[in-house]
Amino acid sequence: MPGNLYNLHPGSRLDQPLDSAIEQITQGLNHVMFPDMKTTVLLETMSGKGSEVGRRFEELKEILDRVVQKDQIGVCMDACHMWDSMTVSFAWIFCGGHGKKYE
Repeated sequence: MPGNLYNLHPGSRLDQPLDSAIEQITQGLNHVMFPDMKTTVLLETMSGKGSEVGRRFEELKEILDRVVQKDQIGVCMDACHMWDSMTVSFAWIFCGGHGKKYE
């Protein structure tokens, strides 16, 4: 993994529909990212408070699918945010499938 990582929160959608927010986030990323850049952008998982984008893996995947520079983007899985959002079966995954499953 490269040493030049830039971790960021995808943002909030405020009053706009989720798909519009995802499109706006993607447009911004596509505007600033370029083929020879040395930095990998990491979208951080979010807890979903308020209107945050990135609570569900599907939201992050939608952004990743729309970004042109696919070799320069990834995901930072914030365990605290995932736990707070109660991402489905996160505790089960975190424990490697051992122990108690929390829903």
